[in-house]
Amino acid sequence: MNVYRRSSEEAQIIMYKSTIHIVITIVSAFLFSCSSSENGMKESPIPNTHNLFSPDELKSDLTILITKTAEIHPDIYFTIDSAAFAGEVSAIAKKLDHPMIRSEYYKIVAPLLALLHDAHTSVLMPREDWDRFRDKGGMAFPFFVRFIDSTGVTVERNLDSTNDIAKSTKIVKINSLSVDSLFNEFRKYIGTERPPYNSFITANNFRCYLWLNNIVAPFSITLQSSESSQPMTLFSGGVPKQQIDYKPYEYKLLPGNTGYLIYNLMRNNPSEPFDQFLDTVFHDLEISQRKGLIVDLRENGGGSDEFVYDLLKHMSAKPFRACSKLYRKVSREYKERFRSYAPSYLRWLMYPPAVWLGAWCFDELKIFTASEGELLERHFEPEEYTVGPDYFKGKVCFLIGTKTFSSAVDLADAVKTYRLATVIGDETGGIPTAFGDRVEFRLPNTGLAVSVASAKFIRADGDELSRSGILPDIEVHESISDIKNNSDPVLDKAKEWILN
Repeated sequence: MNVYRRSSEEAQIIMYKSTIHIVITIVSAFLFSCSSSENGMKESPIPNTHNLFSPDELKSDLTILITKTAEIHPDIYFTIDSAAFAGEVSAIAKKLDHPMIRSEYYKIVAPLLALLHDAHTSVLMPREDWDRFRDKGGMAFPFFVRFIDSTGVTVERNLDSTNDIAKSTKIVKINSLSVDSLFNEFRKYIGTERPPYNSFITANNFRCYLWLNNIVAPFSITLQSSESSQPMTLFSGGVPKQQIDYKPYEYKLLPGNTGYLIYNLMRNNPSEPFDQFLDTVFHDLEISQRKGLIVDLRENGGGSDEFVYDLLKHMSAKPFRACSKLYRKVSREYKERFRSYAPSYLRWLMYPPAVWLGAWCFDELKIFTASEGELLERHFEPEEYTVGPDYFKGKVCFLIGTKTFSSAVDLADAVKTYRLATVIGDETGGIPTAFGDRVEFRLPNTGLAVSVASAKFIRADGDELSRSGILPDIEVHESISDIKNNSDPVLDKAKEWILN
């Protein structure tokens, strides 16, 4: 049997690195104590909604859009041929032959990046303009909508208390325009890895897309109920801006002594940081001897991968990883973003001559010694995490669906790959072998924000070619009847699985 032992040279390197870490900590603390200001990035003012931009300004922004996207993205031509993409760019440039406002420009250039079929790479909707419109009393479409494959665009939530339109009612026309045609046009603004996630994002932005296309109040809405053969017409003046309470995570107790963790966003809630929230949840599970735990990721659009590990180390002593490999594209924009997020007392390690010291001690800082355009590769091995006193040993299942995306997919991938829990529901909207870790910048003339993926992540099992989402262990689909009656067959199946 061969036993691996570190050589004396390796041991010396580890000792040197440990010493350097201590020195860096002391020096950084000193620099931080002497520092009185943050070194954050400054942004130019966002242009007014109705500012007109000349053809030259618009074409200049198009050139910058393409150039910067190619510089940041690890593989811009992964899903489209370079010649075909160049042809699309030329076609768009020909349309920029007259002055136009930001919203008109967005509708022309957003479909270009959508061709990459990467939901982390897009021209972002001019939400500042939408917010200005709403803040000034602008009235919006009265329904949140949902797209159902077999039905089309339906009412998901009615915001207008003056009518009693039921959930799942089909929306046929708005101001005499076909809603199916509108929805198909709006789909072009955002590219996604899988069509179901495109349907979700388009539906989520539907009210803003109407305004963007000058489809505004008063609204004449043709509706078709499944209970009637005749369509009905509703007239609405729209609804004012409303505050919608959205929690990134919450915990409930279900009948049958089962814990229910609703996990909607992988970001901290300032009023209750995630680590404190988890301590409370798992303390309850342990002390109260709950029969099981259901973790619901069906509305989770992602966030930070660090929350993957924070959660899983409370419920599994098995080694696991959420990503097997990462390809990072080195660019000036990514370096700037990295510096802006780093604590001010560590930024000195990201500038010459200290960059070589930083790169030697920290793998993450190797981007500052690499050439722009270089593709850095990192490998990750499954790690074993120390479990806390409230480590839960009961039955655990995760719920997934077509809205599960980005880091939430990575979480589901780790659970499925290493069999840390049972996965129930529908295939995820996002895929685990995908581009991510967005870098954002603004176009200098129009001020439109652009998001570009800076890395490619390979799923936990190492499959670099896979283009599928996470498939559940127990597949459960919602029917139209379930949606209409507010039934939840996925949660019902999870409760049944826990109890039986």
